Amino acid sequence: MAVGSMKSFKQLNLTFPIVSATTADISLSSTANFPNFMRVQLSNSYGYSLIPIFIRALGWEKCAILYQNDTWGASGYYYFNQSIQNHDISLINSESSRAIPSNLDRVGVKENSKILQDIIDCEARFLVLILQYPAAYYVFEEFYDLGLRKGDMVILTSISDLISFSAYDGAYKYKLYEIAIPVITLYGQSWVGKLGEKALSQISNAYGNQKNAYSCFYFDSVFLIAYALDYMINRGLDYTDSDKLNNIMRNQQFYSCTGEVIIEKGSNDRIMQALEIA
Repeated sequence: MAVGSMKSFKQLNLTFPIVSATTADISLSSTANFPNFMRVQLSNSYGYSLIPIFIRALGWEKCAILYQNDTWGASGYYYFNQSIQNHDISLINSESSRAIPSNLDRVGVKENSKILQDIIDCEARFLVLILQYPAAYYVFEEFYDLGLRKGDMVILTSISDLISFSAYDGAYKYKLYEIAIPVITLYGQSWVGKLGEKALSQISNAYGNQKNAYSCFYFDSVFLIAYALDYMINRGLDYTDSDKLNNIMRNQQFYSCTGEVIIEKGSNDRIMQALEIA
């Protein structure tokens, strides 16, 4: 659920509870601004503040960063930049080569190739990439065209379906294999526990491979609503009362496809969730 949609609902005085499976924008954490919103996805403030810990665990002290220049990307960059100061990590690419316009197509990325060349020229060996699909794929292609090859740079991203090429243009796939296969992905754990394994098996049998973390978060969004409704119905409570439903949803605690789901008190965010590395 985008920030713009939430603001529109607020202006229309729509008070029913809304659960998001994928939105990570930090501004949505505020219960004061968005009292009817909650999410099972991790916010950027949590996810990107953990990346420097991971980088230090690998023994790195310097890295470069590239983020898409919109609210989502800028918030990720902000929290990453705040966190590296606590872990003695320095960014070695200049500020002018840290952001790339959002929603670029293949041509748009090529038109911004100087930014990528600057990252190569600063001799970065570790790059944190805060880009969404499909722009990230086009960036990998352009790195290839600029001469980068497998092993030249370690890239860390949060794109959980990075190695799913089913919808990718086959003519350029060899470039993606060369640059993207060694990429490290860091994202919320998915399809865990007996319920997660069973759900993944059933939908994979019905629809083919569904090993996608975002699909798993949608399951947990529905479960959050379902458990709250079940609680209210079994106790004869009025589930059409949006305020009561909102409150009960915020007090649910259960294990589902992504692990334990609890909404943090005083926030719209889920309490810390384990991350997977691939």
